[in-house]
Amino acid sequence: MIVANHLARAAGAAGLVIGLLGVDEEPDDLTVRLAQMAGFTIEQAEARDPKVLAEMGAALAVLRIRLYDARWTIDDAASDVAAWAKAEGRRGALFVDSLQAASSVASAGADTPRTIVEANMAAVRVASATHRLLTVTTSEANRAAYRSEDAAETGNDLAAGAESRAIEFGAQTQLMLRTPKDHPDVIHVRVSKNRRGDRGDFWLRLDRERHMVVECPKPGECPEEQAERAAAERRANRRAVELDAR
Repeated sequence: MIVANHLARAAGAAGLVIGLLGVDEEPDDLTVRLAQMAGFTIEQAEARDPKVLAEMGAALAVLRIRLYDARWTIDDAASDVAAWAKAEGRRGALFVDSLQAASSVASAGADTPRTIVEANMAAVRVASATHRLLTVTTSEANRAAYRSEDAAETGNDLAAGAESRAIEFGAQTQLMLRTPKDHPDVIHVRVSKNRRGDRGDFWLRLDRERHMVVECPKPGECPEEQAERAAAERRANRRAVELDAR
């Protein structure tokens, strides 16, 4: 959602038309996230004050984003976005959430989770190659990729996609996202595949109120976090001393 919002709001000809096939979430939930990024709060969205809703509508009206629900296949959404992009004279992008939950024309005859994912992956590649769309998809991770911290450190991120290796073969760029233990608002991003550039990793902090991310240091290396942990340790020691004194 954050990437889609950024691409849709890009100035001038750089701004893309965006299709969001969000099978795992309701369109209303996705709209609330867009409203958060436009400066509104979740409370304002839930209160549904007519004046505030009108302001939200005006703020989101400039976004070139269409939301598609589970009634749409990847193929149909891609065709619709491609036609819209052509009419606008812009590049188009299709976001799919997720490869395991979405459907495609070919997956209608698939009878196993593996063949469903492979059919969906093929539909995404057609959207990219035939319709010339930027395609961004999410994928569930297989159990081996997250069952323990040791698995996260020693496992092969490239093979972490659930159900089928077609994911790693078909991806141009593949990112593996994990949330470190005891850091629920931090995202560790590892670039497991990148045909166009370098591999590596980086860290992001999620601002849940504004639904935005900013780059941050690795947890434990941030001076502010170190200072806060030291202060918490001093408070705990002080409480222990006071308890002993009593």
